[in-house]
Amino acid sequence: MRLSYVLVGVTVCALTANNKCFADQPSTRPATQSATKTYTFRGHTVSYPDSWRLREKPGGGPAMIYLPAGDDALSASWLFDRKSDRAQRTAEQVRDDIAAALAKTMKGFQLKDKGALTIDGRPAAYVTYTHAVVDPPAVERQIFVPTGDGFVIVAVESAVASVWEAESPKLDRITRSLRFPK
Repeated sequence: MRLSYVLVGVTVCALTANNKCFADQPSTRPATQSATKTYTFRGHTVSYPDSWRLREKPGGGPAMIYLPAGDDALSASWLFDRKSDRAQRTAEQVRDDIAAALAKTMKGFQLKDKGALTIDGRPAAYVTYTHAVVDPPAVERQIFVPTGDGFVIVAVESAVASVWEAESPKLDRITRSLRFPK
């Protein structure tokens, strides 16, 4: 199966254009330990399954972590970025603003759930939705973590809808492994 790069592009464009972020509620189950790799970008660190791959962006942007699915295809991916938030909104405010913007502008947007969580001791909020218009249909969770200095970390978990249930726990473990610079 192929997950269109359009989905990731739409997410990044929506965040950049609206200066906002969003995400779905990760599992509250304890993470199981398995072989992992570590990725560090601008002092932020995440761990990801050994069977997943890292694709670095040209120009020094944050990389995408993905589950390979054949020739230049992927079935699940995780990425994050740091975006400006001059209004210094709470995680819930960012999530609600992004969810509302997506509901108005994204064809095929279907809200699955939204909630709050803690990542590396910081308050975060998420929104999960189905993007039914892309081929193949996909599910995406966006997680927002305000940093307290006018920025927000946005983590994006995406998967082809047919594998979301199987891959979302792995995506959740990647998100929950996020560590901020000290």
